[in-house]
Order: sequence, then structure tokens, then C-alpha cells
Amino acid sequence: GGLSGGVGLNTLRIGANVVSYFYLPFCAICIFRSIDEYVRILKFATFAFLPVAIYGIWQATMGYSGWEKDYLASGFTSIADPMNLDNTRPFSTVSSPGALAYSCGIMAMVCLFFSNQKGRVSLSDTYIEWRPKLISILFFVILFLGAFVTKSRTQIVVTLGIIPYFYLLGGFKRTIFAYAS
Repeated sequence: GGLSGGVGLNTLRIGANVVSYFYLPFCAICIFRSIDEYVRILKFATFAFLPVAIYGIWQATMGYSGWEKDYLASGFTSIADPMNLDNTRPFSTVSSPGALAYSCGIMAMVCLFFSNQKGRVSLSDTYIEWRPKLISILFFVILFLGAFVTKSRTQIVVTLGIIPYFYLLGGFKRTIFAYAS
């Protein structure tokens, strides 16, 4: 037990990697020249991930196609047990169920954030053009369902953990509190 064993340090390493996803949508703002450029790439990404989420939902409900079963049975992937392919969780077009849960979950949270009128103003103190609220909520539902069908509990909890940060990163003092926490 404790931190002297490999399990304790491994748990800390995994925790650090997981928590880093909380800040991803907010830190990405720094690499773009303007808020408008950032929002345009987010709009594209949320749209581009819809088919990824839908395909993951398809895999969860309809199963895998023949060539996917062949690939999973080949041993070239670590996400499947060749002896128990039926228990392989959906991975859609990405590398693993966890990657699908993170990517769809984060895109779902972006849609949730921008479906709120206040969220569309808070980034730059000007109104940010986004999709109509109903479309944004529909995107949220599809993308979150794409994450949910993976049964990746940690990734789903992490993406839901982003919700308080919408509020916490909305002001200087709250941002300092968020980083300190």
C-alpha cells in the first residue's frame, strides 16, 4: 500500500492524466488568435464528431461488422479479448472506448455550454454566434450518448466534471479558486 508501492504512484499518474481533461476546452482558447477562430473550430469539431458518436451508438446497439470482428480477433488491438469479442465496448472510429468517451463527452459539454445564452457571452463579453439552442441540445444528447454507450465510467465522470468549471472559470477570482482546487 501507500505511495511506496507501484499501485499508489500509478493511481496518482492516472488521476493527473484524467484531471488534465477538465481544463482542455478552456486551455485551447490560448492557441487560437481570436475567440471567433476558437468558436469556429469548436463548431466544426462538434459537427464532425456527430458521425463518430452515431457510429459508436450503432456499434453498441447493432454490434460489430464482419471486418471489425476480424480486426478485433486479429490481436492487433489491445481493446479486445479475442476469446470474448462480444464484451468489447464500442470504439467507433477512434482508438478505444475511452478515447470515444472523452472526445464525445468533451464535445457534448461544449454544446451544452454554448446552448446557454450566458455562455455565449462570457468568453469575450460579446455575443458569440452559435447554433440554435434546440440544435445545440440535440448535438449534446447525441454526443453524450456516444460517450455513455462506451461504459467508460471515469471518462464520463470527468466530462461531467467540466460543468462546474463553466461557472468557476467565468471570473478572475473564481479561476484562481478553480486552479487552486
